[in-house]
Amino acid sequence: MDTVSTTYTADDNGAFLLRGLPEGEYRVAIEPNTVSNLAVYTTEEDVEVKIGEVKDLGILELQ
Repeated sequence: MDTVSTTYTADDNGAFLLRGLPEGEYRVAIEPNTVSNLAVYTTEEDVEVKIGEVKDLGILELQ
């Protein structure tokens, strides 16, 4: 999997935003800080990105 963009959480709730992605379909992978002992999370399906739209992935539960 190629890395197209990266970001960090924006608040204590873990909200994040990726800006400037070209339109297309992407697999989202979340890599928690290693000290958290949480596993990497990857979306099961591709996420469709469209110019000018915000895509809400809902609540993603890390384990």
